[in-house]
This record gives sequence, structure tokens and C-alpha cells, in this order.
Amino acid sequence: MLDELTGLFQLKIQNQDASYVSHIHTVIKTTWALVAARADWWFLESPDPLEITLTADVDTYELEAKNIGRMLHIADSAGRVIWTYKGRRQFNLYRAGRSDTSSGTTKVFTLRGLKQAHPVIQVYPPPGSSVSAYLHYKEAGTLDNLHKLPVPWSKVILHGGMSMIAPPKAMEAGRWTGLTAQEDQAFVYWLSEMVRLETGAADEEMELVVDDHLQSQLDEVNDLC
Repeated sequence: MLDELTGLFQLKIQNQDASYVSHIHTVIKTTWALVAARADWWFLESPDPLEITLTADVDTYELEAKNIGRMLHIADSAGRVIWTYKGRRQFNLYRAGRSDTSSGTTKVFTLRGLKQAHPVIQVYPPPGSSVSAYLHYKEAGTLDNLHKLPVPWSKVILHGGMSMIAPPKAMEAGRWTGLTAQEDQAFVYWLSEMVRLETGAADEEMELVVDDHLQSQLDEVNDLC
């Protein structure tokens, strides 16, 4: 799929220069990462849960895997869900509402942040003894798993990528003026349809937000358009 999308981007931006391919890949990678994080996609569930070991009286753990997207739950070796994921705000509210802060059976966990690209989770309350368990999760969107995106939705990546690289040129070249709004509207529409048809849920009003650490790469792409 990467080659096909690259070719479509080349046609859209009217740039067939081989040296520009790496910049197109940056746009595809960024858009796919945003789309992958947008919903609970069935096609991104990891087939291999991550084995983790929780230690008595320790509540924070750095995970080895880097491609973790949405965390689902932590289960035992038999697949029984024993720890439930909560967002950080819900996790903090849950913890604040508990009067028992002693070590015991872990009930909930959350993502606390990243350490050198490795997710760090916090469990509450900390386990009373060492426990081996398995984290079930959805993968983050990378070029390595772009092939998992159902082919009919490749247009979402195309429209999303074009909506990111078009705006800076809208002020400089007339050919981008109409394209900017058109691509952005198409991206929002098709992503909403993708959410509705693949998850059964209605998508909320969306705004395309780019992570700060990727913005510099996109700026470089804009300069070369």
C-alpha cells in the first residue's frame, strides 16, 4: 500500500522526483499515526499481547514495546481480564475515591507517559505479590503496519496528508487555494465514515492536530512542494 499511496501523492502534488519520496513517506507516516489513534480499530489489535511482570508494592512500569497505541486491558495467562485501562483523569479520580491505599489486587491502570519512546504505565493499587500478566493493545500507526489498513480507506490517508501539506502554499500559489479546503473536507468526511462503518460509533467533530515532534518534518515537506 505504501508504494500505491506514494504514487498517488506524486500525482497530486505533480512531483515525480525520486528524491522527494522520503518526504511523501513522512506525510503518510504522520497521517496514518493520526488515523490509527483516532478510534478503536479492529484491524490494529496486536495478535501478540505483551508479557509484563508486576512486582509487589511497585506501581509504575516501563514497557519494552514501542508500537503500543491504545491499551485495552491486562489479562492473566488464561485470557481473563483482571486489570482495566482508564484514561489518566479517570484513573486519578478512581484512585482519589478509594480509601484503601494498601497493596492488593490491581484493579486499574493508566498510561503515565513515555520514557525514551517506551510507554510507562501506573497500576492502582500496587500488587501485593509478583504477578505475570499480558497487556492487550492496539498497535500505533507506523509504516511497518500500514498494510493493515483496509484498502478502501487508503483515501483517508491521501486526503489527510494533502490537507496537511497544502495550507502553507495557499497563500503563495493559486493552484493550492481550492485544494486546501477540498482535501480537508474530504479527509474529515471519509474519516468520519471510516469510524462509523468500522467501529459502529459516530465520530466527534474533528480537528487535524499534528504532534510537535513531527511538525518540523512537515515544515520541510511544505518547503519542497
